Formats: sequence, C-alpha cells, structure tokens
Amino acid sequence: MNLQVASIGTKIAQFLDRIVESDSSRVIGAYERKVEGLECQKLVLAEKTARCGTALPDYDETLRTALTSSQILAFFGKQDRLKTSELC
Repeated sequence: MNLQVASIGTKIAQFLDRIVESDSSRVIGAYERKVEGLECQKLVLAEKTARCGTALPDYDETLRTALTSSQILAFFGKQDRLKTSELC
C-alpha cells in the first residue's frame, strides 16, 4: 500500500505541474478534479494502512451490545405505545 501512496503522490505532483503550465480554465478545472480524486484515494489508503494489524472487536461483546441496544429501544417503544393508548 505504501507503494500505491507513493505512486499517487507522484501523479498528484505531475497534475500540479500540468496545472501550472496550462492556460485553459477548463483544463485546469479537469486537473483539479483529478487531483482531488487522487487525494481522496491517498487518504483512504493511509487509513487502511493505519488500521492494518489492529485487532477487531470481540464478536460476543459486539453482539451483546447490539442486542442490548435493540432491547432498550424496544422497551422505550412499548412505553411510548402505552402512553399514546392511555391518551385516547
């Protein structure tokens, strides 16, 4: 991935050189959009590199959190339905 980041950095530098040399506003705009896209790709690769090798959260703990959250939401949903039925 580091090679890809370096390659993208080189491409960005080339497009910036082309922007400086260009006189056409349309061409400059196209190059700027291309540079923005390459910078986004570079950020994505940097994030993937940063997360590489990190441990994923424990499956059981994640499942327990999700189920607990859904139970809490269901509980409050039932209470809301009771309150609205008492109003009628």
